[in-house]
Amino acid sequence: MLPLLEEVTARHYPNAPATPAQLEEFEQRVGWRLDEDLRAFYLHCDGATLFRPWPNQTFWLLPLREVRRARVAMRFRDEDAMGSPHWWTIADLGDDDYSVLDASRPGDAYPILDAYHETYPQQVVQIAPSFGAWLERTLRSNNQLWWLPEPENDSGAPERTGASRWLMKRLAPRPELTRPAQVHPKPLVTPPSPWPHAGQGAPRPAW
Repeated sequence: MLPLLEEVTARHYPNAPATPAQLEEFEQRVGWRLDEDLRAFYLHCDGATLFRPWPNQTFWLLPLREVRRARVAMRFRDEDAMGSPHWWTIADLGDDDYSVLDASRPGDAYPILDAYHETYPQQVVQIAPSFGAWLERTLRSNNQLWWLPEPENDSGAPERTGASRWLMKRLAPRPELTRPAQVHPKPLVTPPSPWPHAGQGAPRPAW
């Protein structure tokens, strides 16, 4: 984990570390212990945004205070019909989508699952065997949701379309990304955000 954590510090936007007391308080709140990867991450930084600072990030690794049962975060009801009680949010991907951990097997590394708001909780699939593996793939992803499929077009080349869920919808308005001139001959203009930059780890707007 150490090389990954050093990369987070050098190239991304980490928060200040959590204290051992904060980790203990968190574990008492949720009822399970952080595994080795998660403990190392939170002692290094209590959450982070990757690739871009708040509020333009795709990946928001949640601070301890924001980690909740996935069914509460996504369905606002702490009931078994809304998903397993062992699924907890670990990364906010925007549009009410999350990467969640499965804490059902204490003592083991917690696998990471993809929780998509339109199919949760019926379809929740594992995308990494541990948080460390998820973080490594994410840091190499060039800010892409690397577990999503890329359907082929008629020429056999990968094509990012609606089948890749909402990814391109999120990326398209960003001014540093361009599209082919024959599709959009005029340069894209992004209107100013109504939310001023609130610094690292800022709370999400309450809507």
